[in-house]
This record gives sequence, structure tokens and C-alpha cells, in this order.
Amino acid sequence: MDFQAIIKASSQNLILVTGGEPLAQPQTADLLCAFLHAGKQVQLETSGAYDISSIHTDVHCILDIKTPSSGETQRMKWSNLSHLQSNDEVKFVISNEPDYHWTLDIIQQHQLEKSAATLLLSPAWQSLDPQQLATWMLRDRVPARLHIQQHKYIWGDIKGV
Repeated sequence: MDFQAIIKASSQNLILVTGGEPLAQPQTADLLCAFLHAGKQVQLETSGAYDISSIHTDVHCILDIKTPSSGETQRMKWSNLSHLQSNDEVKFVISNEPDYHWTLDIIQQHQLEKSAATLLLSPAWQSLDPQQLATWMLRDRVPARLHIQQHKYIWGDIKGV
């Protein structure tokens, strides 16, 4: 793959590599490094189903832990949590109250409240009212930020945004 052509085509200083699942592509780590070497600020959003240990520490990782309602929790590589840096984020998209309680259990089980990474809880679009999630978080004093999927409020459920 010609990384230089990709980098040259991008006039942006902030690069977010997301998917599907970007780490399903074997050259993603090399592409991220090429962007870093070109002086770009680089972010990677990944489901955590693939090992992130080879990702350069200057890449801002957003680890999207799949909650039970996604049907994909079994794919998570929990060892990825040990590779998180202070500039990284752990995101949970929550569809319902069982997802929320599962998330609290995961935070406690893996001591994510002590992690250097920022914790984000996001209400799933059209599944959970953001006010309800905020109420639960405040009630339970969850050590996380409420994260709203702004692109959904701006463009709705359009793919590719």
C-alpha cells in the first residue's frame, strides 16, 4: 500500500482511523505510524477484538467495549486494557439498563476507574434516552463522562458520517 499517497491526499492534521474494525486490516499499524511520522495527530477507534499492543503509544486509542446488547462481548481481548495510555479512552455504548449494570461491573472488575484512560458512557442512538443514562451515572457516581454521539443528532442514522 502506498502510504505516502494517502498521507499526501490528507490535508488534515487530525486523523481518525475507524471502521468497521480497522485492525482487521494487517497494515493498519504501519499506516498509523506513517501518519505519525508525517506529523499528524492520530486516533484509532477499535472494538478491542484485535490486539492493540503493537500500536504506537503516540496513537490515541479509543477502545469501544461492546456491551451485551451488541452481541459481540465475546470478541473482546481483555488484555488490551493493560496497553491503554493516559491519552486513550474506553467507550461503552449502552442500549438499556442491563448494559449499564454490566458496564459498571466491567469498570469495577478491571479497575478502570484507576486507569489512566478516560471512561466514556454513551447512550445508544434511539435505544436509550441520554437523560436516563445521565441520571443513572449521577446516582451511582460513575467515574466516567457522558458521551453523546453528536453525529447521530446532526445527521441521524446515515452511514459513513
